[in-house]
Amino acid sequence: MKSRRSIAVINASLESSISGIRVTKAFTNAEKEREKFEDGNGQFIEARREAYNAMGQFHSTTAFVTDILMWWFLSPAACSFITATSYSATIPPLSCPSVCSSRRS
Repeated sequence: MKSRRSIAVINASLESSISGIRVTKAFTNAEKEREKFEDGNGQFIEARREAYNAMGQFHSTTAFVTDILMWWFLSPAACSFITATSYSATIPPLSCPSVCSSRRS
């Protein structure tokens, strides 16, 4: 949403600068127009940076939680396979450091 607003600032600035009689004023006030563009462009860059940061945090957190859940649910089955015992429906607690050693007994 912030990106769209910053793009709108840039587009509004360009539209008002280039339309009608303002075309000649835009060329005479080139430095001011450049500053307005740089301001809008800076807002856009900051908005995109925030969006990419949020996406990175979301995806890394999702991957981490998925990996933990996969380990938690699949490790009893793997230990049962390794020790050739039948798989029970009990899931070991997350704090258990050695799932396989508790499965052998």
